[in-house]
Amino acid sequence: MTSMVKASLIILSLLYPFIVYWGIQHDAYGWLLLLLAGLFVLRWLTASSTQERYFLCLAVMVIGCVVWWLGEKNGLKLYPVIINLSLLFLFASSLLTEMSFVERLARIREPDLPAKAVSYTRKVTQIWCVFFAINASIALATVVLADDKLWLWYNGVVAYVLIGILMVGEWLVRQRVKAV
Repeated sequence: MTSMVKASLIILSLLYPFIVYWGIQHDAYGWLLLLLAGLFVLRWLTASSTQERYFLCLAVMVIGCVVWWLGEKNGLKLYPVIINLSLLFLFASSLLTEMSFVERLARIREPDLPAKAVSYTRKVTQIWCVFFAINASIALATVVLADDKLWLWYNGVVAYVLIGILMVGEWLVRQRVKAV
């Protein structure tokens, strides 16, 4: 069941900007709030740590306050901001430990990483932290300053393209570093 929950979470998260945009156009805020609640329940069920669950509780409270203060529309549009901040928190907090998040991922495929690779994975983790901070800021700006179409365009397309570019770029750099 856990893999099915995770797959559902990924699909709903990817489609979320399109669903919210449609719902905003049709004044379906009640249904959208239920969807957002469902996404948070799925995130809770798949959370890997107590820290992540605490962050989710904080996120729900923040979004609840925004919905109460600014209305449903802006509260619903905050989900991409919360996801980016969650990932920033996850990656940044790993920099305070001996093993960075990217190093943990790398050790799945290669348990005995050389010291050079450990240093490299720490740098990659830092790059992802910068990316998530910038992406969260832009996503927040699209909520506060932009119209619904720009919010959809950035959070439903551009952000995913940027993630893909960073992943491919990192992979290319990693190949060059490995060759040296």
